[in-house]
Amino acid sequence: MNLYDLVLDNNPTTKINNITIKLGFGAFHTGIQLYGSEFSFSSDEGIYTCPPYYAPGEVVFRKSILIGHTKTAQKSLQSIFMELSEKYEAAAYKLFKQNC
Repeated sequence: MNLYDLVLDNNPTTKINNITIKLGFGAFHTGIQLYGSEFSFSSDEGIYTCPPYYAPGEVVFRKSILIGHTKTAQKSLQSIFMELSEKYEAAAYKLFKQNC
């Protein structure tokens, strides 16, 4: 998982997140990195892919966190994400309930 600080009012929230991350929360964006691509969910695009560590929008890469490995084939994952992208369009994004 790649973790990004959000940029608010032209300032990264890095200083605030440096404190709040120790408490288990912060203003972050996340993406899941699989097979050389990063997958995420936003209010602008719904589910999308981008190069790892280069999420679009006003975010600053913070760090990667290993959350596991997959044995699922790349082609199968592409099918899964295509199916999910139909369900999770941009309009489905909810800041506190259904987000990245």
